[in-house]
Amino acid sequence: MPALRSPPHVDALSDHRPTTRSVGGGHEQEEQHHRHIDALTDGNPAAPTGATAARSLREVTEKQAYDVVQAYAGFELRRYAPHLVAEVVVRAPFEDAGNAAFRTLLGYISGQNRSATKVAMTAPVLQQEHQRIPMTEPLDQRETGDGEYAVAFVLPSSFTLDSAPVPTSPEVQLHERPAVLCAARRYRGRWTRASFEQHRKELDAAVRAAGLTPVGSPRWARYDPPFVPGLLRRNEVVQEVAQEGPAAGMSGT
Repeated sequence: MPALRSPPHVDALSDHRPTTRSVGGGHEQEEQHHRHIDALTDGNPAAPTGATAARSLREVTEKQAYDVVQAYAGFELRRYAPHLVAEVVVRAPFEDAGNAAFRTLLGYISGQNRSATKVAMTAPVLQQEHQRIPMTEPLDQRETGDGEYAVAFVLPSSFTLDSAPVPTSPEVQLHERPAVLCAARRYRGRWTRASFEQHRKELDAAVRAAGLTPVGSPRWARYDPPFVPGLLRRNEVVQEVAQEGPAAGMSGT
């Protein structure tokens, strides 16, 4: 999602303006707010330029596939299909990690690979704390002073690990991710840690209240480019949950 400014790659995923936070409500009220904003911008020629551009991009951009298993108060339980990601690990503060990785990832999908193949941009861009897996120990996550984050582009569903272009940069790693069960909480707003943490805590509480067990660190999913006004940006906190248990096996509504 390159920015519409010159040069297009600089500060492509950064936003340090003050965050705005809603007070009270709940997930249903928030979803109504989302639908209200969509209704105001969808097909409205008087909609702000950023909103119109965002709507156009959403219409043509492939999105990561998932099925809604069940809608809960505060989140959706989703089953994501197997997918392939191009990932870069960076050591940077939370709000700078996406920008630090963006240039390298954009280079990969723009043709900086062995076959010089251009790859279509998809949504969302994913970010989460990097997890190290020692060969002789259980899953272990190490935190550093600046933080270490894995930032990933989800590749189009037509690609497999065998057919995807091979990166020329050693920083870009391709990973196959299996089907997974996740709880996802959608919100709109600017890309700040405070906003992410607010919704992460609310999601964690709602997931546990529903009898589900979180697994690993949550992912931050961003669907819109930076020129979209902060109020209109679609973001999500996505938390993997354990597959077992009655709540995890319920059919969608």
